[in-house]
Amino acid sequence: MPILLLYTSLTNITRTVVVEKPTVETYLNLYSKYPQTLSCPCSTISINYGDILSIQYSFHQVCTSDFISKKWTNYLTIDYENTYLNVTDFRWIARQTFQTIRSFCELINTTLSNSLSQFYSKQYVSVNVVSLQMIQSQSHSSVSQFRSSTTNSFLFSLIKIRDIIHVNALFSAHMTNFDAILDHTFDDLVFVERTYGNCSCGVSPLCVIPSSIYDLSNTTVLFTVPGIYAGCYLIESTLQSTLECFYDQTCVDRIQSFSLSSQTVQITSLNQSFPSLYSVNSTVQQLIDQLMIEQWNASIVYSKYYAECSPLQCTYSYQARNDAIYIITTLVGLIGGLVTILKIVVPRFVKLIRRRRQRQILLEESSTRRSNGNFCFKINNLISTLNLFPSTPPTTNAYELRNQTLSTRLFLLSLFIIMTILLLYTSLVNITKTVIVKTPAVEKYLELYSQFPETLSCPCSAISISYGKFFLMNYTLHQVCSSDFVSDEWINYLTTHINFVWYLWNRLDFRLISGETFRGIKILCESLETTISQSLNQFYSNEYISGFLLPSGLLETQTKAFLAQFRTSTTNSYLVSLSLVRDTVQTNAVFSAKVTNYELFYHSDHVHMNTNSYDSCSCSLSSACIMQSSIYDDSNPNSIMFTVPGMYAGCYIIESLLASTLECFYNETCITQLQSFYQSNQTLRVTPLNSSFPSLYSVNSAMQVVINNLMIEEWNSMINYSSYFDECSPLQCTYSYQTRNDMIYIVTTLIGLVGGLITILKIVVPRSIQIIRGRKIETNSGELSLTLREHLKNFYEKFNLFPSIPPTTNDHELRNQKISTKLFVMLLILIVTILLLYTSLANITKTVVVEKPTVETYLNLYSKYPQTLSCPCSTISINYGDILSIQYSFHQVCTSDFIKLDWIYFLDFFQSPLYAHFKDFLLMGPQVFQGLRSFCLTIKAIIDNNIDKFYKNQYISAYVIPLNLFQSQVSLLNNQFRTSLIADYLLSLSLIHETTDGNALQSVQMTNYELYKRGDAISVRPSTYDNCSCTYSSSCLMQSAFYNYTNHTITFSVPGINVGCYFTEALLLSNLQCFYSKKCVNHLKSLYTWMGDIEISQIDTLSPSLYTINSSVQELINQLMIEEWNLNIMYNQYYSECSPLRCTYSYQARNDAIYIITTLVGLVGGLITILKIVVPRFVAVFRRYALRRSQVNP
Repeated sequence: MPILLLYTSLTNITRTVVVEKPTVETYLNLYSKYPQTLSCPCSTISINYGDILSIQYSFHQVCTSDFISKKWTNYLTIDYENTYLNVTDFRWIARQTFQTIRSFCELINTTLSNSLSQFYSKQYVSVNVVSLQMIQSQSHSSVSQFRSSTTNSFLFSLIKIRDIIHVNALFSAHMTNFDAILDHTFDDLVFVERTYGNCSCGVSPLCVIPSSIYDLSNTTVLFTVPGIYAGCYLIESTLQSTLECFYDQTCVDRIQSFSLSSQTVQITSLNQSFPSLYSVNSTVQQLIDQLMIEQWNASIVYSKYYAECSPLQCTYSYQARNDAIYIITTLVGLIGGLVTILKIVVPRFVKLIRRRRQRQILLEESSTRRSNGNFCFKINNLISTLNLFPSTPPTTNAYELRNQTLSTRLFLLSLFIIMTILLLYTSLVNITKTVIVKTPAVEKYLELYSQFPETLSCPCSAISISYGKFFLMNYTLHQVCSSDFVSDEWINYLTTHINFVWYLWNRLDFRLISGETFRGIKILCESLETTISQSLNQFYSNEYISGFLLPSGLLETQTKAFLAQFRTSTTNSYLVSLSLVRDTVQTNAVFSAKVTNYELFYHSDHVHMNTNSYDSCSCSLSSACIMQSSIYDDSNPNSIMFTVPGMYAGCYIIESLLASTLECFYNETCITQLQSFYQSNQTLRVTPLNSSFPSLYSVNSAMQVVINNLMIEEWNSMINYSSYFDECSPLQCTYSYQTRNDMIYIVTTLIGLVGGLITILKIVVPRSIQIIRGRKIETNSGELSLTLREHLKNFYEKFNLFPSIPPTTNDHELRNQKISTKLFVMLLILIVTILLLYTSLANITKTVVVEKPTVETYLNLYSKYPQTLSCPCSTISINYGDILSIQYSFHQVCTSDFIKLDWIYFLDFFQSPLYAHFKDFLLMGPQVFQGLRSFCLTIKAIIDNNIDKFYKNQYISAYVIPLNLFQSQVSLLNNQFRTSLIADYLLSLSLIHETTDGNALQSVQMTNYELYKRGDAISVRPSTYDNCSCTYSSSCLMQSAFYNYTNHTITFSVPGINVGCYFTEALLLSNLQCFYSKKCVNHLKSLYTWMGDIEISQIDTLSPSLYTINSSVQELINQLMIEEWNLNIMYNQYYSECSPLRCTYSYQARNDAIYIITTLVGLVGGLITILKIVVPRFVAVFRRYALRRSQVNP
């Protein structure tokens, strides 16, 4: 016992403490003391960033200054008709420059607002409560990623739009990139690239020179505006400009002194002493590169995070020694069995030691047989005389002796049988043995997985891991992207080495578009590389969610699936965004200065347009019209000298490029022959593309096919499993296998039970024998039977559990023995009764485990035990697409006859633009319905692509979510998705519109600016609509109508349809009321007198709709033209994916009979032993003390 006492009291143990429902203050206090071992599992492992994080930002002061106010931009507006200014004059570009800066401020603000909404709806995942320092660090990283991705996304969208403008050589009405020149030979307008310094806009759209203020009567520079540049495109020159002049009030006043406005305006300069991240000399591009942000403030509300995480308990551990209670209960649990065993073993061991050895060994065989016989006799005698229940004093009564002998044999037999059964059960029963391996290394895990793949389980300490921490993807672009054909030398060669005589050139001549074509290829390569790089960065920052360590094979399979999704979504996103820009350019009928889509001519001082056609395909109907591009004779523009294989010319250079192939540029002979038609003293050495190079594409693959695959030749992905393992960082692994109990368990189990069994058998067996063999006792007075009462009285008087050996006749000793017996029985009964009452009456929390519950079982249990039911998911991250589906339907115009090509062709048959008013519906009709068609098709592609991406997002839940909460969460996710989808689309439209308007791109139908002949030059003036000038606002509009050819009076106004500066803007502010009316549609058709009839059905007014007949197209677009958006929530599928292996629930109850009995049996042996030791001694001491007191005080 001292050894056990010392061992249990001195040994160091790891003590684990559980704190129920800890507050945030409790957690912080515990974390300060036990940072290494504290663990508080979150009841909610995924939390919206918006619930715990707040981001505030402030803009550069220019965004709140007078310089972007309407009073300033209106003040800068010039009278175009009565003023002639140099295109580099500050007054010519000033209004557009500051309108562009205002647009940037507004667009960036909208971008940030949309991006923040999406960021706030993302999930912060933590399986355990994360410390304040850690969550601050993680949040800082997330905010940095948010800033980076938002900035890159905005800049890339802007670059993509600018690139398409440059490639298509779209003409600015301010004539900053091309100069419009009159060709008196054919009464045509021809367009010559402007140069700034030694830089030609035909070579680069980035050409600029400092902007100045010139004398109106000559070209004398009166004042050069510091930091402001003029260049090919107004947005490009604005981005390269600085605001240094506008920090200086003197400079601002000097500019105002040269103003052509009759008004005066008070303008305050920017504050140079204002704290700023930027210098006075920072370019607008440098401001845009940082989203014009001065300061970011991200604050984490830790108390909100903790409340959302809502840990039900915390556990922590520390090194300590066993407490007194544990020591006592351990000793009590062991003492009964130890005492019993020692009482049996020790006497016999002592006898064996002290037995005298026989000094003589009988060698005779007979003596040996007698000795063996003597031994057998002794054994037999021992068995026949063994008595474990002797009476005190020893009896000579044959009946009592027989009872004692039978009791001994039954006791031994019963003990042997029970112990044999227990031994066989514990040694032969198959058990599932679970082994825990602490902090395994990756090598150990792989070894264990090879042996126990079915049962090995290693919970990750970090369940969310950024893909970039263990996954790397490389890619190879099409060889053209690294070839000489996208070099500046080649593009400059194609652009500058041509003998340009505009009136002799055929628009199909490859030399006219070759520079822009290869610049387009270069831009596509750069654009796609940027797209892939940004998408990869975004992918790398996404979280891979796994509650348990995955084997390498499964991880690789899942990652490959995610890679395939990434490639598809990136490709679709790029193609849709590209189509959106291309469609907007086509709808607005923006004029290409390369005269590829329309030709301009003048008549009676007015400029008119003719639509170009390619093989009977009109550019007013489709931007995809193309014809084979060739080299034409310089002196005879109709004579083909060389057809360039695979190359096409079309309405827009980007469109013809996408239809072209690169087959000529795989052939050195073709390249040499092509170069022979360029005017150069020497041929530029370029290396042909390698046709034998392994490729996914053929030599004849169209660029559109290549673009549809992001120009990728090969994807190479690599998973670093060791890094994944380190990030998962399992604290332990468990595995199980079928086996039998080991020897130590068997021995300890038997020792733990033997004491109680022996005690019970010693009580039960003798009495059972007495009952079975009971008989009447004859008395001296006769053969009268003793009554039960007399039996009990006699038993009570003689009952003595502490007889002395040999029996004493001392009255004092006998009295002590009887008092000890009574006290022993009383204490035993009292303690057992207390234990019985405690274990049977105490309320306990009973936990029930339900294995592999079905969804019906779960719902039934949740209805009964909503507060305590817990069902851990075996899969904690589930694709949205597996648990929900979205169905939608469009406004009926998107399935109507009005967006069909037959109707658009019907409207486009008008071929007399010379006599039509530029606001006539005859001219704008095709653009209206092309715009509607484009909206419908583009929006459908965007919705489908984004729904597909949405389906790939992860729904995270560590435990089964109740049906009502699941429905609420999924509905919220759906609403957030739809809101962000609408916001992103509207922002894209706004960015395209603001870029188009900022560059003052010319609509060929003169809807925004009117080109006209003034003397021997071409001038420009803004179009006006009901006294609203397009130079002030691109939203000017008026009702569209049909006009009389001769006097331009209105013959019919089309209800709801507007005409304005740009077709897209006017269309958005129009409504479709006319097309709900059969009468209006028929009247409209009747005005096309030169056309036959066409079957057309009006929009159904009786069809249920969210919109009214008078709803504007903008109102339809604001809801993505959606009529119905149906969300189907699949809870059963969610439950199946979550796949809980078990559910646990708890309730208040009392201990059952089995538990009570086993508890009492486990304690009674030790209690009896202790009481047998303590009680007699206590009685002896107490009576001795009482006797002395009575002797002292007679």
